[in-house]
Order: sequence, then structure tokens, then C-alpha cells
Amino acid sequence: MTFKLHRLAAFCFVFSAWPSPGHSLPADVKTLEKPKVLYEIPRKHLYAIGLTEVPAGLITIINGNVYVARTDGAGKLSVDHSIKTVAQKLAFTVITSWLEVPLEKEILTSDELSADISDALKKVGFENARSVPFLLKGRFRRVEAHVTETSKLVGDKMTGLAMGLFTKTSAAKVQPETYSLVWHFVSDDLKVVGAVDKLTFDKSDRVTLFLPR
Repeated sequence: MTFKLHRLAAFCFVFSAWPSPGHSLPADVKTLEKPKVLYEIPRKHLYAIGLTEVPAGLITIINGNVYVARTDGAGKLSVDHSIKTVAQKLAFTVITSWLEVPLEKEILTSDELSADISDALKKVGFENARSVPFLLKGRFRRVEAHVTETSKLVGDKMTGLAMGLFTKTSAAKVQPETYSLVWHFVSDDLKVVGAVDKLTFDKSDRVTLFLPR
């Protein structure tokens, strides 16, 4: 199963096209109005993805745990957990409970994953939700990610968690719905932490989707 990511430009699109709070159920996703130090944001049950100020890097927060990923000129990854990091952009939400959604059929593309997320939202009564956080947890055959456009991180047979935002970008009656996925990956061993380019897994790998309850 293979998923491709819109690059960092898509992350900026998510912020510019963020819907009003009334369409953000079942989780109230917020964005920063100006750069902010992470310790100024309460971290209990906090989930977030974002960009740091200089030096450039990516922020991922999973249940209050902070992961700040940067790469040097040689592409070597470093990860720290500093709450003193200044977020230039950040989409964040507080979620106390997640709903486990089994992936019962083979999923080959990010569009198919998006369709599964949309179907799951309809089943729990949130078919009109446009921006929804999600988790994808398990063992992945191969992970490809990046921190900057010039860096590339690759890992095989990795266990970890992808945290992202599912956004419905079109809901026209005549045309099919279209979706956008912006997501970060954090491996258990912290060897791959960054924005997802591709995740590959098959039926022998146990991967579970989680949506806000």
C-alpha cells in the first residue's frame, strides 16, 4: 500500500484554506495567528503538526509529546523535545479519546485512504466535517519522509505513528469529493521523523486508523 503526500506547499494551503470552527467537528482544530513558543500552549492531550522558525524544522506533537525534527547540510536528522521551540505555523487540537477504525480492505493510494476516512466519518455522524485529525499506527514496510525539500529520510520495516490532518477540499454535487492529507511520521526509534512522502505496507503489517471520538 502506497501513500503520496502533497509537499510542504500543501501544508501552507491547509492554513490558508482552513474552514470555520463550525465545520471542524469532531475535533476543534486551531491555528496560530502569530509565531508562538510551544510552552505557551497547554500540552495535555495535545496533537499538532507545524513548522519552526529559523532554523527550519518540523514540529510534531502527539499526546503532548513534542518532536522537533531538523536536518543539517549533510541531511543528518536530529530530533529534540524542547518546549522552547518557536512555532512559525501550527495546527493543533486537544483530543482525549480516539476511535479505532479497522482497515479491512486493501488500500493502494492516498485517495483510497481519504475515502475510507470520509466513510468512517459518515458512520459516526460527521459527514460534513471538513478538517479532521487522524492517526495511522502500526508497522510499515517502508517509510519515506523529509524535513526540508532537500532532505530525504528512508526507513524499512519501521514501527511508528503518522499524525495528520484530513481536509475535504471539494464537496460539489456534480463532481466527486476531493481530499487533502498533510501528515507527519514519528518512528519508535526516532530514526525517521518528518513530513510523509510515502508509506508502504501490506496485509501482513498491522496498521490501524484512529479518528477523534
